[in-house]
Amino acid sequence: MKEQNNRNVWFIIAGVFSAISAAGMYLATIIMIFGAVAAATAKPDQPIETEVPELGTTFAAAVGVLIFLIFLFAIIAIISTICSKKCFDFSKLSKEGLLESKSKVILIIVLLFLFGGLLTGVLALLGYILTTEEKSEVVAPSGSVEEKLKKLETMYEQGLISEEEHKKAREEVLKQL
Repeated sequence: MKEQNNRNVWFIIAGVFSAISAAGMYLATIIMIFGAVAAATAKPDQPIETEVPELGTTFAAAVGVLIFLIFLFAIIAIISTICSKKCFDFSKLSKEGLLESKSKVILIIVLLFLFGGLLTGVLALLGYILTTEEKSEVVAPSGSVEEKLKKLETMYEQGLISEEEHKKAREEVLKQL
């Protein structure tokens, strides 16, 4: 079980980064709310010379942009929070569990790339790949000693291996007797 936790540590790290990103977005949203309220209630003492004919239009545009950014940052913060929670959930799953919920994992990874940043998405992708990859075992070549010796001889004659390599490999094959 300990090995499984080591492989899924990438999901935990991605979840932490996503949570930090979400906290930053929540903080930025709160700061923009205060900025929008301050901009909406501000009454300048002197008119500011601008190309816009009416100063009120400028303030209305600024407040409108701030309100748009508030909604945008709030949505990104909520998505980052959900992705963070899902990363922590994925860190507890086995290989089979991850493969069963493959579409959810891929969706969260894509959202992390879009809203959590490149590093967060790469970490989650790394966690998925390391957990679900197939471990291939090295299979010893099959065949009799005679076949192996013939193959070695052919390789030597074709110049694929040197005389020293040929002798060394021949000794190894003969040790198997």
